[in-house]
Amino acid sequence: MPTLAILEDSPEALFDMLSAIASAPQANPWVVAHTASSCTQMNEWLDANPVDLLVCDLNLPDSSGVTTIRHCHAISPSTEIMVCTIFEDDEHLFESLRSGANGYLLKADISTKFVSALAQMMDGDAPMSPRIARRVLHQLSPTPDFPVTSSILTKKELDILSLIARGFKFLEISQLQGISIHTVHSHIKNIYKKLQVTSKNEAVYEARALKLIV
Repeated sequence: MPTLAILEDSPEALFDMLSAIASAPQANPWVVAHTASSCTQMNEWLDANPVDLLVCDLNLPDSSGVTTIRHCHAISPSTEIMVCTIFEDDEHLFESLRSGANGYLLKADISTKFVSALAQMMDGDAPMSPRIARRVLHQLSPTPDFPVTSSILTKKELDILSLIARGFKFLEISQLQGISIHTVHSHIKNIYKKLQVTSKNEAVYEARALKLIV
């Protein structure tokens, strides 16, 4: 079962997250390995306990959650990191993404999107609240001087995207390509950024629309 750690100092928000997990279908099990209310507590725990996914608030009593995002990304690059916060401004958003987060959920969406976002994270997607996704896409919109063309995607990225379009799972892709699952995830994140999408389905749709894959 995937293991999950949550950095959140609001008892109400933490309760909402745990309730969402508890009410999830059995097909989507999660083991909540640890919760902490400060960056210091979480950083110390992460030093001795690898985890599959970290959910991280940004406004903590002792520091910004970005410090824990950076810490986790440095000691465990394979850990997926999702921000869950009230902040939707560019500064918090892009600092989090640059520091290693690959999902960004607003707390207002916990009740409806939290569990599905966890599943998306572990499947290699980059879940974001709709308002956040629009901000990201706006920032990544190509200029006339930098159109999205096949030359932007590397051969390896095109190979991986073609396998995704054919229905292969990430583990199967790593075996077929002779690369680690972490490397597959890195390629996927690059594909999302270049195609300005946030999910596998969107990536395949955009790539086919651009005639990058069949």
